[in-house]
Amino acid sequence: MMKRLTAAALVFLLMVGVLPAWAAAATKEVWNRESPYPTAQNLSSITYGDNQFVALGSNGELLTSPDGKDWTAKTTVGNNDVYLSAIAYGNGVYAAVGSSTMGNGAVLYTSVDGGNQWTKKSYAGYMVSFSDIVYAGGKFVAVGGVRDMGMISQGKSVVLTSSDGENWDKKEFGTKPLYGVAFNNNKFVAVGDKTIITSTDGTNWNSVSSTYTLIDITTDENMFIAVGEGGKVATSENGASWSAVVVDAPATFGNINYANGNYYINGYKYVGSNSVYVHYSSTNLTDWVSSTSPISDSYLLDMAYGNGVYVAVGNKGAVLTSEDGENWESVSSGIGEHLQNVVYHEGKYLAVGGYTSAVYSSADGKNWTSNPIADNKGAAINKIVYINGHYAAVSQYGQVLFSDDGETWTVNPLTSNSPPPISDIIYANDQYMVTDTYGRVYTSSDGTTWTSVNTGKSTSLFGLAYSGSVYAAVGEQKILSSTDGEIWDVSWELEQKPGQPINQLWVKGIVYAAGKFVAVGMKGTILTSGDGQTWVPSTSGVTAQLNGVKYLNGQFVAVGDKTVLTSPDGIVWTSVPGATEYFTDVAYDGSQYVLVGANGAVFTLKFVEDDGNGGNDGNSGNGNSGNGGNGSSGSGNPSGQDGPQKTIKGEMWNDLVRKNAVVEINTANATYRIPAPQLDLSKILKQLGNNVRLEDVSVNIEIAKPDDETQKRVETAAAESHFALVGQPIEFRITVTGGGSTVEANKFNVYVERSIELPEGIDPSKITTAVVVESDGSVRHVPTQVTISDGRYHARINSLTNSVYALVYHPVTFKDAERHWAKNSMNDMGSRMVVKGKEDGLFHPEQAITRAEFISIVARGLGLRTTDTSVSYADVTANAWYSGSVHAAHEYGLIKGDEKGMFRPEALMTREQAMVIIAQAMKLTGIQKDGANATAGKLQAFKDGEQVSQWAKDAVSACLQAGIVSGRSAKELAPKANLTRAEVAVIVQHLLQKSNLI
Repeated sequence: MMKRLTAAALVFLLMVGVLPAWAAAATKEVWNRESPYPTAQNLSSITYGDNQFVALGSNGELLTSPDGKDWTAKTTVGNNDVYLSAIAYGNGVYAAVGSSTMGNGAVLYTSVDGGNQWTKKSYAGYMVSFSDIVYAGGKFVAVGGVRDMGMISQGKSVVLTSSDGENWDKKEFGTKPLYGVAFNNNKFVAVGDKTIITSTDGTNWNSVSSTYTLIDITTDENMFIAVGEGGKVATSENGASWSAVVVDAPATFGNINYANGNYYINGYKYVGSNSVYVHYSSTNLTDWVSSTSPISDSYLLDMAYGNGVYVAVGNKGAVLTSEDGENWESVSSGIGEHLQNVVYHEGKYLAVGGYTSAVYSSADGKNWTSNPIADNKGAAINKIVYINGHYAAVSQYGQVLFSDDGETWTVNPLTSNSPPPISDIIYANDQYMVTDTYGRVYTSSDGTTWTSVNTGKSTSLFGLAYSGSVYAAVGEQKILSSTDGEIWDVSWELEQKPGQPINQLWVKGIVYAAGKFVAVGMKGTILTSGDGQTWVPSTSGVTAQLNGVKYLNGQFVAVGDKTVLTSPDGIVWTSVPGATEYFTDVAYDGSQYVLVGANGAVFTLKFVEDDGNGGNDGNSGNGNSGNGGNGSSGSGNPSGQDGPQKTIKGEMWNDLVRKNAVVEINTANATYRIPAPQLDLSKILKQLGNNVRLEDVSVNIEIAKPDDETQKRVETAAAESHFALVGQPIEFRITVTGGGSTVEANKFNVYVERSIELPEGIDPSKITTAVVVESDGSVRHVPTQVTISDGRYHARINSLTNSVYALVYHPVTFKDAERHWAKNSMNDMGSRMVVKGKEDGLFHPEQAITRAEFISIVARGLGLRTTDTSVSYADVTANAWYSGSVHAAHEYGLIKGDEKGMFRPEALMTREQAMVIIAQAMKLTGIQKDGANATAGKLQAFKDGEQVSQWAKDAVSACLQAGIVSGRSAKELAPKANLTRAEVAVIVQHLLQKSNLI
């Protein structure tokens, strides 16, 4: 389930569960949106049984309702650490399945009332997650599994069955996970990753050959219907013979529903680099019609019918019912681009943005038509206005466009060489004026021949306005003013604080109306001025980014990131509730406002008289004041940059966490794969500030060349540590931004994989390992394998942190290892910088090792960051050479200390003590064996097996069973003997090899 691009690409690989999807209405086109939503948690599944709806989702959230409108939050299922993906009702029992958000495997809960009393059923399965459950044929059948993730997990299908919801039987088979299950014609059918299985009793299953990845399945009166990747809809009357049609080849369908003779499909696809949601309906499974979504700010994941009501649920607590409603009615524009600007004139809206160089037109703000500009593909349109009797637009590539009707356009370049990005255009004093992002102003009397004016100020300019006597331009950190358009002065400037990003100081939009300038920008900034020279800040009451401001229908309207503000005077502002998109502009047609924004968002908004209950009727747009004024909205892209950095909004990241997804970033020579659950935004939100919300947060993933200072530090470390660099070091970095702050995510609870392609002509045998060079210049090994794929060699690196990684050649041969039985292990671990020789350069393989030495070698082998020397034990001082390793091992649960809270660093390490620590390390690397089940047999094989301490038996057996540790002979385990340095090298090498880390 991977979408690869030749350039940097963002790929979501679902390990389990369904993809983000919309659940469409069954019979009615108009839906009520329950506002406010009954919960802020994502809701993933809903069922109707025993005269009530029961909905559930992330963090064990559970709601009940008798009618789909009035909801009651029940006791959270689990301990806020579960994601419940599906629920079914049968035989007087509710059963819910899902997965642990802590990475502890699948979960299963049952309840007889669907309310506060839920019982957890035991199920052991590393990395297993359940995706679906059905009750039919007198029994529950739940399906799930594990995606094959190499060293992280081995693929398999898992099925649970129960006739009473109390006693459950488990089946595990195959190599692929299952995503959906349905029952029809006395047969269960489960579908998944190129897997279809059938059963008449839910216990004995037959495999059906399949080349499809199917994600969801439902039934009508006669057949099974399944949907999945490649836009496929597959049908079968018996579950064994299938036929498929392609409805939308680029799409991935994640959800299908059937009700009252109608079929509904929901999914997503990529348009350029953006993902857009698709929705189809059909009455006959042959003719499919693209349909609009109920709302645009929430993924709808499931639908149920009962008591005469359809109810759909989704993320952010979305609940919709199929009756007429008010509040914000989403309009699906069908555009999919980031719309940046909209204007209204004489019965027509025009909107622009994105990179297809199209102008979109609409008579009502709801139904839109694309009008591509000939020979101008790829030149993003940044702004459109109606001035001087025609439409005027400006592009990212220095073009000014004019049209009399909004359909046929002429294109006029500013310059023939290096055309600049143009941000705004106005018409005043019988001339056109535009600004660019290089701090320049251009003027023209006819729109064809342009004269450049250098403002002399090194600042990007985003917007222009004219009062009749003064021009004002807004941009980075500054507002400029001019009386003649040629000589410009700085009339306002915001001081940049140390470490503050410059883009937090941007002023994005400006308008002149009602006798004053009003400018808006980042962090809720609003400024007013009567003369363009003296600026006074206004209190907006928000901290969101504001992108544009217009004067419409007798009031100022400012729009931004999930924000719409209105003001009669530009000083006192009121927030309009219900804004749920990243808005960039607004227009007005005399009766309604139209707002546009990211991902083709188009909302309409009507203000109504307050009836005592409050509220506004809402939607979106961009426009000019009635006198053809210069309302402006700055350009904005809320979700990312080109190149090796990708940005994902916080809400989407949480959706990926819920899917147990892996996010993959590719560049020309590197790949980064991050399990989404490893980034816990709930904890990071607290670090960003109390007022920061999930919707304000962005996750930024970057693969980049290190800066010059870091490069120099790596080169210095190579010289001092006597290793040779192979190729260019690469930095892998994740940051989370929100509320004007940034937090770096650089520690994970499982190994995160990245790979670096070896430069052409490099001998792969010359790569001994990858290393991290810390900010203090210290060097640590990270587990590394050299693999070959498509004829090219790659270094596969697994690490628990982010940092700068360098491939190195560091061969080591210990002289006293030449004839030793552990020669290969000692030299391999020495070359990888895991073990070191003594002062005399020899390894001393038979010397007993201390506890401090042992834990330091284990920490280096696992690639733990050891720069934190915080004190974890009373007998380990912060300045001890091993304190960093002891602290890291303690943090990852490898050691606990004795009953007195001591570590005893200078005591010698016994073999059984070492195996207890190695067993904990096996959990960290993902190969933990069940020592309890093998204890008796493994230990009885040794004549001294009974000497193993009771507290160490399970750990010793797990190490023996995994093949990481062996006896000193076929009959002697020697658990109480001191561990030697040679044994440590062998054990750590085996641990890394068995974990598929080297």
